[in-house]
Amino acid sequence: MVLICGLASDMWSSVFERVLAFIRRENTVLHVPEAGSQLETGMRFEIDPSQGRGYTVMHRLGNGLEVALIDLFYFEPLQLTQRDVQTYFGFSLLLEGHLEIAVPALTLDRRVAAGELAYRGGNLPEMTKTCPAQTRVRGLSIDIPQAMRDRWQAEAPGGLNASVDAELRGADTPFLRIAPASEAAVQLADKLFTFDTSTTLGRIQYEASVLNLLAHLLDPDSTPAIKLTRAQRRQLNLQRAIDDAIDILQVEWSSPPTIRALARRVGLNKQYLQDGFHALTGSTIGDYVRRQRMERARTLIESRGVSVLEAAQQVGYSNPSHFSQAFRKHFGVSPAACRTK
Repeated sequence: MVLICGLASDMWSSVFERVLAFIRRENTVLHVPEAGSQLETGMRFEIDPSQGRGYTVMHRLGNGLEVALIDLFYFEPLQLTQRDVQTYFGFSLLLEGHLEIAVPALTLDRRVAAGELAYRGGNLPEMTKTCPAQTRVRGLSIDIPQAMRDRWQAEAPGGLNASVDAELRGADTPFLRIAPASEAAVQLADKLFTFDTSTTLGRIQYEASVLNLLAHLLDPDSTPAIKLTRAQRRQLNLQRAIDDAIDILQVEWSSPPTIRALARRVGLNKQYLQDGFHALTGSTIGDYVRRQRMERARTLIESRGVSVLEAAQQVGYSNPSHFSQAFRKHFGVSPAACRTK
């Protein structure tokens, strides 16, 4: 996973080394910066441009809170397995896209959709996250240090959100709970992506907003399992149906179903599917499938050395001339030019 670490000081040296060790061990699709590329506000890693685009930003605040912002887009699905995940207590909130999460120790294997909040803690022996292809995934996490968690319990036992308080009381037992987030939490989280943390004022505003979000999540009058309005339920169901449609197209891209058949399979009418798909991905279903085909064709030609004719056939084009035209329209160069690079 891509990472920008927050304030550049000695506290980050060990974090930076652990991140690099993880990257090398897991062989993630990252561009690792040259030594000395730490910014005044932290360290930045970005996805290798040949694999996708995006970043993860991580800041450590003066009170010990660690905040990570992600905004990722992969050309191919990426599966990331973390072992011995130690979190005293924390929240994660997904704002766009979806992730598949599996935690064998908790017999948990499910999709996390946009608008869902996960609160977690304890030592998880293994956790696997799968980031989908051709889908923007954006969200954040807040990790709370042990000293802060212990202080909360000592100062205000039972004074926090009931769901959170119950987990903190049994904090030695690992847990991961997922539920819909409130609209207010989503808005507060979304705002964190707007601050310029390279300036003093931006960092102050950023930290204040993090604390505001955290206070909302811990408020006894707020609950991660908030009751959704009818409109919110419709939106969440639409999001999940579109995510299902994307999964189907990622598997069946070479011979995709018709839009009407796809709509039936995900439980939407044709117009809802088309409108929702465009709102989520920024493209039509037809353009999405063509992009999938072109990206795979380029991989076949550049990385595997197959002929243009064979690449065309493998991505579902029976006419090589039509394939070459579509390829040039998408990338601005002919497939033959890619093969000679």
